[in-house]
Amino acid sequence: MGIYNGLKKGGYYITTLKKGRPNKGREVTDSVRAHFMQKVRERYIQNKDVLPDLDIDAISATYVEKMASFPVENENEIHMLFRNCRKITDAS
Repeated sequence: MGIYNGLKKGGYYITTLKKGRPNKGREVTDSVRAHFMQKVRERYIQNKDVLPDLDIDAISATYVEKMASFPVENENEIHMLFRNCRKITDAS
């Protein structure tokens, strides 16, 4: 079951929390894109014995192109985000 299939309709999947500048996708340089894709390819090859046969280059290119980042300002904002998510979950 993939992450997408595990989300409620309209749900979000948060992988990291960071401070910094927002990234709405399509903002990486060609060198950053190439470096990211190379790292993904290497890790895929190292673990291929337990992973399905995938077009990992296409998947990593799509990911790096669409990846968005919405940084937090401080620890209080992190607590607020989780409190609000819990309210939404409890109301469902």
